[in-house]
Amino acid sequence: MSKTTVLDYRSVSRMFLRLSLVNAAAACVFTAPVLVPSLAFPILLTQWGAVYMVLGYFSFLTFGVLGALGWAAAYSMLGQERPSYDKALTYLQLATHIASSYGASAALFAGGYIGARLVYEGRPVQAVGMAMEIVEIPAGFLIALAIASTLMGLVNTLKK
Repeated sequence: MSKTTVLDYRSVSRMFLRLSLVNAAAACVFTAPVLVPSLAFPILLTQWGAVYMVLGYFSFLTFGVLGALGWAAAYSMLGQERPSYDKALTYLQLATHIASSYGASAALFAGGYIGARLVYEGRPVQAVGMAMEIVEIPAGFLIALAIASTLMGLVNTLKK
């Protein structure tokens, strides 16, 4: 491979480390609205529809923050055995990691907010479930994209 089609393992590791730090800061921003009483998040979080909100937040923390940190560590530790990685595959993994972590979390959060709000307003359970269905296909697609991102990372680290 020529120099232009590969990335040094240090560069790849730094990219994922930076992503992890940016995502950690974003997680703080996402958490801050819970402290604003007029947004009613503490009340909404007690409703059953809010399980999607919690799932969205924790999936962002685990995949978005810790997952990026894990890839940074993996690329760094594997650097002794493999000093360079495919540039296109690395950028594709990074892009799909970003899109899927933010997208799936946002879709799940939106569904949870819609559902919790309707439950809080006293709507019937069936109406709440139907309203929340709007996020299921986009969230499923973005979760599949997260799986694809992980598989790209595995292929990138395992191929010779």
